[in-house]
Formats: sequence, C-alpha cells, structure tokens
Amino acid sequence: MPALSAPPQVVFHKEVGFTDFVFFISHVQSNQYGAIIQASALDGKTDVGFELEVPNSWRDTTAGPKNELHLHQGAIGMLSDGVSSDALISTMQRAYGQPEKAASFAKTVHATAISLSGDPAKVLTEVCQIKLFFGEDTGKDAPYAEVFLDIDVKNKVVLLKEKDPEYRADLLKFLTGEAPDLMP
Repeated sequence: MPALSAPPQVVFHKEVGFTDFVFFISHVQSNQYGAIIQASALDGKTDVGFELEVPNSWRDTTAGPKNELHLHQGAIGMLSDGVSSDALISTMQRAYGQPEKAASFAKTVHATAISLSGDPAKVLTEVCQIKLFFGEDTGKDAPYAEVFLDIDVKNKVVLLKEKDPEYRADLLKFLTGEAPDLMP
C-alpha cells in the first residue's frame, strides 16, 4: 500500500458497484493486550474515523482442501472516537446509497476476524489483510455483514473494503449498535 502522511479523503474508490474507504493511521498505542489504532480521514472538511482494537492473542488455524492455508482467528473491536466516528456513519450512509438518518457510531463493535495474510498479533510490524464477520450467518433475517480490513502500520494505512454491497445496510446496523454486538 502506498504510504500516507496525512488523513486522505475517505472514499477510496467506487468501481463495479463496490465502495472502499481509506484511512490514515494517526496514532498507535500498544499494551500487553494488543494495539489500539486510530484511523482518520476526511469527508470534505469533516473529520471521520474510528479506532481499531487488535488483540495480540489469536488462534492459529488452517483451511483449504489440504490444510495448506495458515490463518489466524480472533476478534477485532471497532471503537467510536466520538464526533468523527458519528460523522463516518453519515459518510458511509451516503457512499453506500443508504437512507441518511441521524445515527451515532456504537461505543464498541466486535467482529470475528480471520487473517487472510499477515499475523494480526504482529500488526505493528506486519501488513495484515483480515476478513471481518459481523453477526452470525444463520440464513434467517438476523443482521449479518462481512468486510475486508487491511492494516499497514508502517505506511500508516487502514483500508475498509466492501465484500459485497448486499451487506451495506447490516454493516451500518452493527456500527450504530442497532444490531447486537455478539461480544458485549
């Protein structure tokens, strides 16, 4: 990923029906439990962003017909940082073509996470590509969403990438607390 030196305009690109968001890593804090990463961007002149809580303990797992894929499984928290996170909800509603309504970013939203590359326990030194799962895919009417999350601390970049546009409404439900956090 190209390095960033300041918060960019948040909508990274819209092509073939997908909308991705790019954020500048403005602050990183680590402790014995993991890392807190501040993701910041601009929507016009408005600050938008959130914090990521990336733990340092992940379960190693394998996948594929011959267990050839080495993955890490855990959970990631997306935390509100206040006004800029609330503004991000409005930005996402607009970018996703969803009804715009007053909503606040939930205090904390957890998602099940599986690394597609990189070891999230080493997020401070490795580029990590992670798939996030919000809710449980029960096939029923329960909210469910998936997104891709790329974290590159060295280049100060966080990407939030759409997996499928059908998840837009439910993702917003999770981020606003309208859908229950499975790890309260």
